Amino acid sequence: MAENRKENDYKISIVVPAYNEQENIPPLLENFEKMFRESKLEGEVLLVDDGSTDKTLELARENEKKYPFLKALTTKTHQGLTSALQRGFDNAKGDIYLFWPADLQYMPEDIPKFIQKMKEGNDIVTGWKKGSYGLKAFVSFFYNILSRWLFKIKVHDLNSVKAFKKEVLEDLPLRKDWHRYMVVMAAEKGF
Repeated sequence: MAENRKENDYKISIVVPAYNEQENIPPLLENFEKMFRESKLEGEVLLVDDGSTDKTLELARENEKKYPFLKALTTKTHQGLTSALQRGFDNAKGDIYLFWPADLQYMPEDIPKFIQKMKEGNDIVTGWKKGSYGLKAFVSFFYNILSRWLFKIKVHDLNSVKAFKKEVLEDLPLRKDWHRYMVVMAAEKGF
């Protein structure tokens, strides 16, 4: 049974969509390396360059040698977040998939907390943005209240980092901008 597994029994696939994130790639990968080393989790980071015009893809490919957990992928042209996520999920080999942005808004050191919640029997775990981030905070607040009311799900932040059991994503059709509703669609299917 999955609930009786230890943290390091899970293989995680962290999908990192990246568009023009060259400044963030080195510190992000250092943080992932530290998280894997300290947590003893096993897994991979699938960094999906979404047609960046800077050196995001080049840096990711250069770092594949340094970080064995890293796999650099690309969508060739800028297609948007959902397409980048789908490219990563299609290449993921883990039991648990995580969506983790490249912009350093979230820290990889929190990933073991997500895995712990998965061990407790959850099919999906979402993060929750906190702090001050301008007008986005205001818009996000109302978007999430409206979403909770419309879709009848108890989630603080639909647009935050997420962890899913592999089988959850196998049942979800993804189209442009549908990443916002991954949790809603999964809940509709009984997860």
